[in-house]
Amino acid sequence: MMEDVAELVSGVLLPLVEDTPPRFRSAAAAMLALALARCGADYRPALSRVRSSYLRALVHAELPVYLPGEWRLHLSRALRHAVGLSPSRKCVVLARLAESACALGIQPDGYLGAALASVWVCSRGARARLAVVLAGCGRVEEALGLVGDQPAAAVEVAVRAPWHPGAARAGVEAVQRIRSWRRRVAMISRLLVGGVTGGAKPDEVARGLASVLPLRGTIEDVYLSLVISRNLAEAGWAGLARGRVEQLLGTSLPLDVLPHWVAELYLQVAYHYAGLPAALRLAEGAGPLRGYLSASLVEYATSFYARSGRGEEVCG
Repeated sequence: MMEDVAELVSGVLLPLVEDTPPRFRSAAAAMLALALARCGADYRPALSRVRSSYLRALVHAELPVYLPGEWRLHLSRALRHAVGLSPSRKCVVLARLAESACALGIQPDGYLGAALASVWVCSRGARARLAVVLAGCGRVEEALGLVGDQPAAAVEVAVRAPWHPGAARAGVEAVQRIRSWRRRVAMISRLLVGGVTGGAKPDEVARGLASVLPLRGTIEDVYLSLVISRNLAEAGWAGLARGRVEQLLGTSLPLDVLPHWVAELYLQVAYHYAGLPAALRLAEGAGPLRGYLSASLVEYATSFYARSGRGEEVCG
């Protein structure tokens, strides 16, 4: 099945990169490079189309997870491309290197230490990303120290380290402090992915989340419905929401009029509930962003496969 995905990427999706708007072109190529590497295929034709030093650094930082024999090669290339990046982007690259090192059983402390050395001049997003990686590498207390007043970051740390009582508690408490009901429900659904439910039964939380679907009206309602639907699927509760999600997918706006981040989420949900071929057919209607959205979809599908081991779900 992964061979079919690699053939699709190389034969159909990679040529679409050239027709993608310049703003999205490097990102599309970078995502296809990672998808190909996860499939055990040649990632180099896709990587050669990435013009952003930041994205090239991130791709090289992740590639050793799928090509462990090439750790030193990609380490040196990631560090070379990171030279001259802003502190925030350099922090994210170092965090990705640490994450890859952990996955390979290599000591990550050097990369984490370098990232931590300048973390307080970095953006909130970079700090949140580093916090998640610290949690994944077992340094949960340090991760919680970086979270600060970022509820989403606290939730992601809890999802990454649900076995740690302090992380789980911090995630639940962060959600309780959120005033917006939309954000609160979205974060509850995200905690469910890590099995963190604040003492409630997971099936009851999942049923409660599924019962609010589908929300209709504003773009915020559609986005929240998609977030809940994806998180239920990632948590293994797609069956509770399938009928409601099919209604949502059947009545949403066309992809070419949705903001690209909403369209990406829409395709992820379609992948979980209808399969990859059906989601790719939907992406064909995305106009100029077809190449970017198709790349984003395949990157997500192969990443989900790599994390979950559910290979049959890649091809639907």
